[in-house]
This record gives sequence, C-alpha cells and structure tokens, in this order.
Amino acid sequence: MKNINKYNLKNLMRFFLVALFIPISCSKDFLEQEPKSFFTPENALKTPEGLNAILSQALTGIRGEFYEDGAPMITENIFSEVSVEGTTDKSGPAQDLNAQILPDADNNSSNTNKINWFWEEFYEGIKFANTVIDRLDDAEFDSPEQRADILGRALFHRAYRYYRLTHQFGDIPFVLHEISGPKLDFASTERDVILKKNTGRFKYGSLYGQRSCTWWRGYKRSCFTSVDKNKSCFGRF
Repeated sequence: MKNINKYNLKNLMRFFLVALFIPISCSKDFLEQEPKSFFTPENALKTPEGLNAILSQALTGIRGEFYEDGAPMITENIFSEVSVEGTTDKSGPAQDLNAQILPDADNNSSNTNKINWFWEEFYEGIKFANTVIDRLDDAEFDSPEQRADILGRALFHRAYRYYRLTHQFGDIPFVLHEISGPKLDFASTERDVILKKNTGRFKYGSLYGQRSCTWWRGYKRSCFTSVDKNKSCFGRF
C-alpha cells in the first residue's frame, strides 16, 4: 500500500513539474478596448447641442472678465485712464509702466495686472468661434433658422473679441478659421481692416438670433451696440 502511494505521489509531482513548464496561451481579445463612443471633434460637433456647448465656453470667457479677485476689467480701467490705481501699500505696474510692463514680465496676475489675460482668453474665444463656424457644414440641424442662430452667435463672439483686441493691442493676427495644427507664421492685420469686417459680423448676429430664446433681446442689443462702436471708430455716428 505504501509503495502504491509513493508511486502515485511521484507521478503527481512529475505531472505538476511538466505542466509548470508547458506554455499556457489564451485569447487576448478581452484586452481590446470597446468604447461606447469616441469623444472627438468629428463626433461631438456634428449636432446643435455640441456646437452650443462650444459657444457656452465662449460666453464663459466674456463673463470671466468681470468677476473673481483682481478681475481683468480692473486692468482695463486703470490702463485706459477710466480709473486710478488706489493701492498705497505696494508698488505695481500702474506706478512704473516702462520698467514693469515687459514681454517677460508677469502680466497675468492679480498682484500685477491682467494685460496678458486679454490676449490669451480673447484668442481662446476666437478659437471657439472659428471651430463652430468651420464645422457648421458637418452638423445636422432641425431647420435653417437653427443653423443661422448658431452662426450668428459665433460671429458675434469672434467680432466682439477682435473689437476689444484691436483697441488694446492695435494691429493683431486676424484668424478666421480653425487651426488644427502647429502654426508659427502669424502676421498682423491692420486694425482698421479688422474693424470694418467686424461691422458686418455684428449686423448678421443681430438679424439671426432666435427670438424664442430668453436671452435674445439682450443679445440683439449687444450686437447693435457693437455695430455703433465699430462705426464710431471711423467717425460714422
């Protein structure tokens, strides 16, 4: 009996040793990803909801100018002489412009100024508007009026930011299309050329906003006011 048990034990050990060195393979299909959907511009921006989400981001950028600590509007007021810097416990750019407002200075901080904020955030808004405008033909709309409404608001967001940028920085790059890759050859366009094109964009926005929207009345007034501001730049009152 003992000999039989020893014999069986030896065979069992041999079996495990052989099995240990035999390569075991299995299917790797379970490692392949099967996402429910792909979040890419081609998929996300082919509906009115996707395009409106981009315009909501553009609207958030406008609101950000007036809120939070050291709001950018403070910089706008101080450096356009609408207001006077009242800080007395420390010196800042408003007291020593030539020495502190330099290309390598910290010009996007609540402790100094928000000059660079306007450049970065306004071109961010222009990017959103260009993305919506260039992708309108790839989206499906319920009606021509719905498409015109989205186009009108996108044109307003782009024109509003170019109006502000030209008054702050003068001649600037005039980008009218979505940039999908690295680009280093930007060239400035004359301020007057940009403002003349802006007038038509604001007029379009005022005509094609959806009257059913609760914000339409204020949006239309913003467009008309912007048209007047653009015309006043050329003495056309």
